Amino acid sequence: MNLKEIIYGVLLILAFTSNFNFFYSYHGDFSIPNIISLGTAIFLNLAVIFKKLNDDERQLGGVFLSTSIVALMQLCLAACILGYQNYYGVIDVVVSKNIISLSGGALLANGLSVVMYMIYTIKGNSKNSYDAYD
Repeated sequence: MNLKEIIYGVLLILAFTSNFNFFYSYHGDFSIPNIISLGTAIFLNLAVIFKKLNDDERQLGGVFLSTSIVALMQLCLAACILGYQNYYGVIDVVVSKNIISLSGGALLANGLSVVMYMIYTIKGNSKNSYDAYD
């Protein structure tokens, strides 16, 4: 077991699930934004980026980093639109749907990271188990 990979996996899955929480919290009601859920998703995506910046030198680490940066950019843009919407007091369904679309794109990027992490973990573990028998 590698503690760094465990911490990265936990942060990655937390970022994915918090992003899903924000994405699904708009289900049916566009008038009440879930700002705390969006802030949590942004914070966890930022933590994933800092974790990957500090400890990965592989090429696959660059792909993980790029998907996390894409997710963070989309969530930050959604937060800016949500802040603008709340500041001016205009709660518009079209603007809310744009926020949902941006968080959906971030959810897709985080989902891609989780799938790549699972493939990397399964492939890495099977490779190490074959090397042990040689």
